[in-house]
Amino acid sequence: MLCAAKPNRPLKTTLPVCLLFAALAWGGAVTATAATIQHLKLVERIDPQFPPGLEIFGITKGGVRCVIDVDAGGRVEDVLILAYTHERFARAVREVMPLWRFEPARVDGRPVSAQTTIEFTIEAVGVVTTLDLTTYVSQRFETMWGATFVYHEWKLSDLDAIPVPVTTVAPIYPVELAERNVRGKVKVDFYIDEEGRVRLPIVSASEYPELASAAIFAVRQWKFAPPLRQGRPVLAFASQEFDFNAKP
Repeated sequence: MLCAAKPNRPLKTTLPVCLLFAALAWGGAVTATAATIQHLKLVERIDPQFPPGLEIFGITKGGVRCVIDVDAGGRVEDVLILAYTHERFARAVREVMPLWRFEPARVDGRPVSAQTTIEFTIEAVGVVTTLDLTTYVSQRFETMWGATFVYHEWKLSDLDAIPVPVTTVAPIYPVELAERNVRGKVKVDFYIDEEGRVRLPIVSASEYPELASAAIFAVRQWKFAPPLRQGRPVLAFASQEFDFNAKP
C-alpha cells in the first residue's frame, strides 16, 4: 500500500537547493559507516529569462520549483517541474536546466547520480537565486514564499482515489546481504506523473545503501493509472516503505 504523501508547501524568496543522495546509481556495496560522501557542486548555470510580454498582463514576478536528476558525469539527466505560477516561467526553466553542469556527487571517490531540488524566483529585473547544496535530512522541501501556483504536485489524500498500480516489481533481496544480516526498512519517495509513470525515486535516509539501491531499482519499474483530482490527471507525490527482513 502507498503511504500518504507529504503536504504541498508554498515558494519563498530565498531559493535553497537540497541535495538528495541517490544510492541507486552505484553498483558496488558500500557500508553506511565506511562510505565517504562528497556532495554535488554547481560548476556552471544559466539563469532562466523573464518571459517577454507578461508585463502587459501585470505579471512582474513568478516562481518555479523543480527537481533534477544529475548523472554520474555531472549532467542534468531529467527535469521534473513540481510547481509554477505561470506555464511560461516553467518553460523558461526547462529550457536552461539541461545546460547546467555539476561536479558529480561521489561515494568513496566514485561518481554517482544525485537529485537536487531547485526553487526559482524570476522577476522582470532578473532572477533571484540562492543555492544551498546540503544533504537531504528530513523534509523534501523547505517552506516557500506564498505565491499562487496554477500547477503543483498533490499529496495522495487530495486525489480522487489512491492511484491504482498497473505494474509493480518487488525489490530483490540479495542472498549475500541476508547472509551478512544486512536488514532493515527503506522508505522510497517518488512522484507519479500525469501518465502514471514513476519519476525520480529517492531514498531520503537509509543505514544500508545496498538495500536502498535494491528498493529504488524496483520502484523505477512501477507503473500506475494516472493520478486524478476532480477527474483530471495531476502530478502526485507518494512514498513506499520496504522491509528487508527475510531469512538467508
